[in-house]
Amino acid sequence: AARLQQLIDAARAYLERWGLRANIAKCAVVGFGPAARQQAGAGEGEWRWGSERVPVADRYKYLGVVLHGSCTWEEHAKSVLAKGRGVLAKFLPYLRASGLSRHVRLCIYKQYVLLVLEHGMEVWWPSGALSTQLERLQSGAVRAILGCFRGTALVAARAELGLETLDVRRQRARLRWCGKVKGMPSNRLPAHVLGAVAHERAGGTGQAGGSGGGGR
Repeated sequence: AARLQQLIDAARAYLERWGLRANIAKCAVVGFGPAARQQAGAGEGEWRWGSERVPVADRYKYLGVVLHGSCTWEEHAKSVLAKGRGVLAKFLPYLRASGLSRHVRLCIYKQYVLLVLEHGMEVWWPSGALSTQLERLQSGAVRAILGCFRGTALVAARAELGLETLDVRRQRARLRWCGKVKGMPSNRLPAHVLGAVAHERAGGTGQAGGSGGGGR
């Protein structure tokens, strides 16, 4: 708790030096993992930004991705599913519109629905049940675009539109991101985290850190 307060004070001093202000209403202390969550809860009210109290939360939404203290992606996946359903319901009439070409309807799906389902997919993955529900959402869009029945094989329907399952696309995105992180210098935070994870899985042997590559 004391160390975190020191970091908060240092950040506040830096902002004040340059005449900047922080929006504390959008800030929060989140503990990740059982021990850290317990410590954060026990220290609620301790952390302050000057005279303002920094709130304690069990989750934080950063760049559209929900980071939960439980270290799982369940809450984010539920959020994506709910938002995806809402967007699909809004654009479903356009996906079914016979006056629009199939190409235009597919573009509408990719631009407005798929974009929501895949936001930040390099870093998160749903559980089996939520993954199935997300796939069903895409399947509904595919059927609407093609005007086919529920009995139509989804493999054939996706192939007709040149689409893959969301799970395959997530895995490919994660592999691309992993390759990018592996090429980062070791002083970059993503490379440092990846090195620390590899170090822990190796049983604490060797040196933690990134690969030291020259990529950015």
